[in-house]
Amino acid sequence: MQEKNISKGSFFFFSLVSVFLIFLSGSFLVKESKAEIERLTSSVRSFEFSLISKAFGESENSAYKKLVLENQLLRQKLVDQERLISENKALKDQFQISYPKPQRLLPAKIIGSPNFIPGISIPESFIIDRGEKDGIKEGNVLVYESNLVGVVSKVSSRIAKVDVITSMNTSFTVRTVSDDLSEKSAIGLIRGDGKKDLILENVLLSDSLFPSQIVVTKGDVSDKEGGYPPDLIVGKVISVDKKENELFQKAQIQSFVNFEKLTTIFVVVQ
Repeated sequence: MQEKNISKGSFFFFSLVSVFLIFLSGSFLVKESKAEIERLTSSVRSFEFSLISKAFGESENSAYKKLVLENQLLRQKLVDQERLISENKALKDQFQISYPKPQRLLPAKIIGSPNFIPGISIPESFIIDRGEKDGIKEGNVLVYESNLVGVVSKVSSRIAKVDVITSMNTSFTVRTVSDDLSEKSAIGLIRGDGKKDLILENVLLSDSLFPSQIVVTKGDVSDKEGGYPPDLIVGKVISVDKKENELFQKAQIQSFVNFEKLTTIFVVVQ
């Protein structure tokens, strides 16, 4: 409080001195010595200016810092709100699906995607915020709605790595489903090609395989409770490669999932 009183007194004193000097500078008596007076009083005016600048500067700086802080809080609230809406939508959509059963699903947030570069590459793996402490094991599969997303390949205490089905590390058996239920299912082996789609191989020439068929998992659950449960949607057939002089036919499969935009996926707990 004492320092504020001194500053106010100094400000008042130097203001009076300035007004007095301005009055003298216009009179005939001091015109010839104006330059000398200005030289002598320059330090006084300089001090006065610095005092005023400091007073206004501190006020403006405080207001600016407050504004910056408020903007930071608003931005964070916007991010939190967007994340909450996204997670709630994912949960709502997922638990409206009858298969896999909701009580067997554990929500997991994607917190990383190694080697993924938007616009250049596609995700080959995800890092999720679930691990051994949540009961996650190697071989657990992950879904989004009824669509197969990937399989857990590595687990630590609090996180896990998921190989996406389009990666070259995945391979499992599937069958086709047609609109005409009397059509015999084709059975084959799916593998990822490291790109956007999947390859269906080892399908007998006698099996009916054609574009628009839905492809689902046949069931590869192991005795260790890991692996692929049956009837999870893998994708649809978009092209078929069939040659009469070969033993098998193959097809290109496209997933219904946009892996680049996934934020929340669900672990199927055995």
